[in-house]
Amino acid sequence: MFIVVWRGFGIFVPVVMLSCIVATNFIVDLVMQNPDYSKWHYWPKALGAVIAAVAVWLIGRYLHSRPGEMVIEKNTVTAVERKKIHSLFGIHFEYWAFLPLAFSVLGYFV
Repeated sequence: MFIVVWRGFGIFVPVVMLSCIVATNFIVDLVMQNPDYSKWHYWPKALGAVIAAVAVWLIGRYLHSRPGEMVIEKNTVTAVERKKIHSLFGIHFEYWAFLPLAFSVLGYFV
């Protein structure tokens, strides 16, 4: 059984990654006027992974930069800011950007 654990908008990490990679491959195939171009060349996949990494990083930074809710603790009478966490498998949204970036770099050497 496969269990997905997420908080906030963390479930959208793979959606953003896959949509960027698929859209890049589709656009490259259209521009090159060959429906199999992305299948036989690596650079469209690498470009899609880099675009996905940038998109995930920017979306994650935006989500975590939003202000949190101010709560006053009764025992210490101090104000505490509670922010929403957006993560997938315990890893914050923006740090998932390193995965497609690593795959795009390592793919050229393998």
